[in-house]
Amino acid sequence: MRVLRSPDVLWRTAGGYLVVCAPSGACVEIGGSAASVWAALPVAPDGAVPVDALVQQLADESATAPSEVEPVVRAVLDVLQRHGCIARAA
Repeated sequence: MRVLRSPDVLWRTAGGYLVVCAPSGACVEIGGSAASVWAALPVAPDGAVPVDALVQQLADESATAPSEVEPVVRAVLDVLQRHGCIARAA
């Protein structure tokens, strides 16, 4: 599975937090390492990234084992998808 930011999403960072708002008006506020998941997501459909590659990238950046990073990444992606902030591609 590949993921990317939904194109019509508005987002801002402030005070160590990230706020992501979908076109529906649903907003998600995230902080800490969860914000790095958003930062690593591409925007254009041709740039969709496989979830496994996203996990590996974030694990490498944080010098953490992928097995520790994966549950957090998947949980953040699930929340963002439920609110319409990301799209998943096959």
